[in-house]
Amino acid sequence: PFSVPQPTDAAQKQKCQKSGGVSLSPNSTRKLRYEQIPNGNEEYMKKIVYERGPVYVSFDCGERTGNDTILREVSQKWDHYASGIFDVPGCPEYRNLNHAPVVVGYGTENGTDYWKVKNSWGEDWGENGYVKVRRNKNMCGIATASYSAGIF
Repeated sequence: PFSVPQPTDAAQKQKCQKSGGVSLSPNSTRKLRYEQIPNGNEEYMKKIVYERGPVYVSFDCGERTGNDTILREVSQKWDHYASGIFDVPGCPEYRNLNHAPVVVGYGTENGTDYWKVKNSWGEDWGENGYVKVRRNKNMCGIATASYSAGIF
């Protein structure tokens, strides 16, 4: 039978950190690390995407029921996204972070900055599994709870 080991006293006393990491081997100078991007700082997030690669984000995909018309609009536009830049003015930055896609790049289209985001719903959704989300507006909380992880 499988049993789950009990946490040690040291493990129970640990607190969440905004950054940290573990050595890959006793002789390694590099570590597997993570870093929380400062809340709402899309310029820093852009720098991290450029220098390190993907950033893991939380995103408000709206809600399918309820009385909040903005969140219902967000849900409709997200569920049926096919192309263009996802932009819903008034989408909350902090209210309902209920999805966890990955920012893999950025660009500008017709003068509008966007994040290139890989969704987890497969290639049949969006633009072959990707969505362009308006950048520099913390659209639907995309820069509210974001993290970089990797070897650095």
